[in-house]
Amino acid sequence: MVGGSEHDLELLEEVRRAAATMGLTGPAVALAEDPPGAGLALDTWLAAGHHGEMSYMARLGRRRADPRSWATWSRRVALFAQGYNHGSPCATTPSRAAISRYARGRDYHEVLKEKLSRLIPIFEKAGYRALPFVDSSPLMEKALAAAGGLGWIGKNGNLLLPGAGSLFFLGGLATDAEWPLDSPVEDECGPCSMCITACPTAAIVAPGIIDARRCISYLTIELKGAIPLDLRPLMGNRVFGCDDCQDVCPLNAPPQPAGDTAYSGDQTHTDLLDLAALDAESFRRRYRHTPVWRTRWRGLLRNVMVALGNWGSPTARDALAGGLEHAEPLVREHAAWGLGRIGDTASRALLTRRLPVETHAAVREEIRRCLAEPARP
Repeated sequence: MVGGSEHDLELLEEVRRAAATMGLTGPAVALAEDPPGAGLALDTWLAAGHHGEMSYMARLGRRRADPRSWATWSRRVALFAQGYNHGSPCATTPSRAAISRYARGRDYHEVLKEKLSRLIPIFEKAGYRALPFVDSSPLMEKALAAAGGLGWIGKNGNLLLPGAGSLFFLGGLATDAEWPLDSPVEDECGPCSMCITACPTAAIVAPGIIDARRCISYLTIELKGAIPLDLRPLMGNRVFGCDDCQDVCPLNAPPQPAGDTAYSGDQTHTDLLDLAALDAESFRRRYRHTPVWRTRWRGLLRNVMVALGNWGSPTARDALAGGLEHAEPLVREHAAWGLGRIGDTASRALLTRRLPVETHAAVREEIRRCLAEPARP
């Protein structure tokens, strides 16, 4: 770190101390501009269609790479990290729901942004502006954090902090304070490719490049329509997100403690049958103000129907039968697929009875496809 007036350095240290009291790591300071290579990499990624249905990424384009397109007055960005891992990997029992670690507590957008907002008065007192951002902003936090030396972007596309791994939330502040810049850190991944090998759907198409259209996190959260048929069996019991590429990363062992109890919670014993029984109000009460809220009720039920089908047990049949009668065609379509995966006589009878009364074309097509498959014992 070089440069900066004495006044700026005093402000920086005051912000650093205040952040530490809230369990934040940082700040790492980068220029408020397009990080080296980030804009071009984004263009290439978008041109390949790797963003899938995330149209906002294509709509914003290069503006995502430059903080000045969002805060024209900014001169620096200060990046912070806060750990969320509390040591419980996703459930592997087929009858239980696998929910990504980061989604088991309160919505980090709310928690982390509130913490960052508490730093603003320190800037204002010193005569500067500051504007907080978490990943709901248009900015590329990982690229900015790498440029500022908070960590490096690993082969799984996540930011890795030296000696601490990737199980962190990222956020930052755009400011007009002329803080000294931090230097990027060395990439420590070396020849390791465990994350690439571990990806269930081969979504890591090259080191650091993720095809979202194949990523289970995208499929269970961002994708609003039907999940591609060839990817459904690969999802296993995952109903919200996927941690596989992080679970195998050597830097994530041993696990780091959560930086705030708000992120804590254990949903490793959540039964798929319990989730299948959620109505809209129960979903709201259970998941409002958590990351799972993002997928909405019908999206979670869609994912649960796939997981029930992958479980493949006749015990799941009644829940799938309920899904086959759901008001949402998206849920019915995936429930039909789930019954087809069980494929026994009783499951096929449910599909046969539903076909004449089904009004939605995609659901009818799925039922016919399932019934065309050979029956299972």
